[in-house]
Amino acid sequence: MARPGISLYGVSPWADAPARGLEAVLTVEAPVVAVHRLAPGESVGYGATFKAHARSNESAWIATLAAGYADGIHRSLGNQGFAWLGGRPTRFAGVVSMDLCAVIANERTKVGDWVELWGPHVDAWAQARAAGTIPYELLTSLSPRVQRRYD
Repeated sequence: MARPGISLYGVSPWADAPARGLEAVLTVEAPVVAVHRLAPGESVGYGATFKAHARSNESAWIATLAAGYADGIHRSLGNQGFAWLGGRPTRFAGVVSMDLCAVIANERTKVGDWVELWGPHVDAWAQARAAGTIPYELLTSLSPRVQRRYD
C-alpha cells in the first residue's frame, strides 16, 4: 500500500526527491490588472520595500496582479517569491497585500496577461522555500474565492 499525498498534484513528496515522471497538475495563475513604469528610486507596496534602482538610469516595469493573501498567496512571498511571466521567470516585488501583489515585468507586459505563481514553470518547493513553508501549506492555503477550473 502506498499513500500518494502531494504527488497527486504532481509535486515531489520532498524537496530533492526524483521527479519519477511527476508533472504539475495544478497551476495557480493571476491576471495582470495594471502595468507601471517606475522611475529610479520609486517604490512599490506597503512600506516601500521594493525600490527601482536609484543608481541606475533604467526604470523598472511592475505588473500588479489580482491576487493577494486573501486568495492564499502568502504574504511572505513579497520580495522573495517567484513567478512566470511572458515565458520568463521573474520575482515578486514589494509586499503581498490582501487583494493584490506585484511582480517585476517588462515593456511587453500588458493588462490581461496571466502570471503563473506556481505550476509547471514555478517549482512548488522553491516557492514554498521562498515563503518559509512547505508546498502542502501553499496548496491548502488557496481560498474559496480562487476560481477552480478542471480540464
